[in-house]
Amino acid sequence: MVRKLEIFEKIGFNIKKYRVEQNISLKELSNKTGINIKYLSRIEKAKAIGMRMSHLFIIASALDIKVSMLLKNTNQKQ
Repeated sequence: MVRKLEIFEKIGFNIKKYRVEQNISLKELSNKTGINIKYLSRIEKAKAIGMRMSHLFIIASALDIKVSMLLKNTNQKQ
């Protein structure tokens, strides 16, 4: 079974991966989403345990990707 922390680590990794691939800074993502820059950083570092699912939808929309892309590999152990 995958631990909750591992899921948040993979989600954070995926967010950062897609953000960096698109050359979007945390500040730009914050402006696009309305989510505080410090909170976005905590999400990427898996320190925002218990984040809202609505935030994933907002972030995915800002990155122009499907939410499923952010959840990719969260059900697998590495």
